[in-house]
Amino acid sequence: MSVKYDVVIPCATKDYVKIAHCVKSLENLDPHPQNIHIVAKDRLKVKSEIAYTLWEQEEEAISIEAEEITYRRPKWIYQQILKMTQDFTENDWYLCVVSDLVINKKLKLFTDDRPNYFISSHKQNHRPYFDFMEKVWGLKKQVKFSFISDITMFNKKILREIVPSSRWLLEKCNQYLSDDCLIGEPEIYGNWLDKHYPASYNTVDVKVSMYGKFVPDLYRSEEIEEILAKEKNTDNDIIAMHSWT
Repeated sequence: MSVKYDVVIPCATKDYVKIAHCVKSLENLDPHPQNIHIVAKDRLKVKSEIAYTLWEQEEEAISIEAEEITYRRPKWIYQQILKMTQDFTENDWYLCVVSDLVINKKLKLFTDDRPNYFISSHKQNHRPYFDFMEKVWGLKKQVKFSFISDITMFNKKILREIVPSSRWLLEKCNQYLSDDCLIGEPEIYGNWLDKHYPASYNTVDVKVSMYGKFVPDLYRSEEIEEILAKEKNTDNDIIAMHSWT
């Protein structure tokens, strides 16, 4: 029997132009999700043929507000706290997908009922993420690779062992965050999993084709269409079109 899960997609205003492509590409997930939750400031009318699509109002998605975050990038931090503490999904399992990502090939999410964690072809080893892990949880980097791939399967029960509440995590962020000490939710969760539940997950390598622009130079619809048409018949599993702030 397939594991039941939801999808959570936090979507900032700058990525509204990409969200329909992201949702459409979820058809490449195996199995399909039960529900797709789009977390955004505005009600986005994006439909899916594979699952119910639900709007979660950004300001009400968790019990804290972005304005309470003292670090200079509050929206980015808020999104990460949301990913780790949300409780609006129907299922304990939920897949977080960034809104500027398009899944270009079939991705199998579970093997033998264990989640597959996708290891990106773009290698990362950002020391500030691991400094935050060590200060808050005494957790050191457990593996040689990075868990950051912009598509991460979480389990609520395990997350509650790590983060008791959004308020608790907010306090830790306000206590420790700086440019040299940053929260990176995939690294926290993945390394916790490897330390405490090492036999509970699988790793799968994925090829990521990455594009990026700095705000306010935003993507145009025609530009996105051109990128996806060019990538369609490649062997890249994931297409990322980041808008950096």
